[in-house]
Amino acid sequence: MRREHTKKKWLIVFSVLIVALIIGALVAIVLPPPLIERDWMGICVHALSANDAQLVNESGAGWIRIDASPDFGEAIVNAKAHDLRVLGILDSWMFNQSTIFTLEEWRSNVTYYVSHYANDVDAWEIWNEPANPTYPLLDLDVSSQENMSQVVQFYFSMVQVASPIIRQYDPSAKIVLFGGLNLWSGDDPHLDLDKEFARQLAAMNVTQYGDGLSVHAYPWMVRVESLVWEKYDESLSYYCELYASFDVWVTETGFPAMPAGESGQAQYLRDALSYFRGKAARLFWYSLLDNTGDPARFGLVGNGTLRLAYYALQEQLTGKSD
Repeated sequence: MRREHTKKKWLIVFSVLIVALIIGALVAIVLPPPLIERDWMGICVHALSANDAQLVNESGAGWIRIDASPDFGEAIVNAKAHDLRVLGILDSWMFNQSTIFTLEEWRSNVTYYVSHYANDVDAWEIWNEPANPTYPLLDLDVSSQENMSQVVQFYFSMVQVASPIIRQYDPSAKIVLFGGLNLWSGDDPHLDLDKEFARQLAAMNVTQYGDGLSVHAYPWMVRVESLVWEKYDESLSYYCELYASFDVWVTETGFPAMPAGESGQAQYLRDALSYFRGKAARLFWYSLLDNTGDPARFGLVGNGTLRLAYYALQEQLTGKSD
């Protein structure tokens, strides 16, 4: 009798587990995945018309990332009209896109933009890709160790100047440093240069001047393979070990609609959002519109037409599907 009772008991337990699994599977099919928070997602722009601001808002994204420039005021007005938060980049656009300037010129420009727009900017990023070999700070060849050290020291001085100004005029704003350290650069030496740039700054206690670590993530291949995500993992681990106290801000990630096609771009967007959830405090897609003259077509919008990636983002953020 005891053996028979035990057998019945286990049959009941097994039946309950089967029913629970079936119910769980049905719930997973019926209920959509949870939406991504609006405040987590942003889109990169170089200017922001009223129509552009509406497109960002309707995508579901809650932030824009934009260079401080002569058109900054108009962009801020349009962003705030659609309740968009702003990550302002203090970079070469303040100097007519030149990478050569004095620290006094830097101080003057930073003070102007931060003091004028403190009420409307939620975070400030200090420069964009300062160790990029294509357009490095001071126009130096950063593959030279001596030049790299000079760029590191100059960037550190820029941060020392800018951080107190931001804290004074815009104390609630986050300060995001490093301007987008690459997570992967394909066959280009950019990744190694960024790692060296980050390593030298870590030894200088730069963390006292900021709140966040800016990284850039691009696959640099037509078909995104598992290698890309492995490289992202490796680089994130490296930077986070150096700057354990900082939040990670992915201030650029993107994938072109050419030559991979719109479906490839949309798939990378979905995969990137999934990958960076839980790893990054904020994520910004590059970009809203195509850059003039760039055949790669990184925009969510091309020639006024919404691409599949725009609809994929909108679905992830709002639940709306085309």
